[in-house]
Amino acid sequence: MISETLFRIENDFRHAVETHAYADVERLVVAFCETAAVEIRLLPKDDPNAEQIIRRVHENLDWSRAILYAARASHQDELRLVPFLQRYLETYNQPAHSRGVDL
Repeated sequence: MISETLFRIENDFRHAVETHAYADVERLVVAFCETAAVEIRLLPKDDPNAEQIIRRVHENLDWSRAILYAARASHQDELRLVPFLQRYLETYNQPAHSRGVDL
């Protein structure tokens, strides 16, 4: 069984990953791992809850890596489109030739 504190940090971490709040991800992954380590040290030796905490940390780290790699690939694809789209933006933003009528 994990503590309420670890559960809250885990939820905050997962939310930060899901919303691509990268600064929060960095802070929360450290807090999550450190809190898990403290909780494991406080448990008696050979307590099965320690294995549960370790497994949960590994599952969250594996999950977050997959989500962040997918987000990185998506951003990379979007960045590849920039030079292609830039050509159209340049022609779109050029001033139209004005035509005048002499009276």
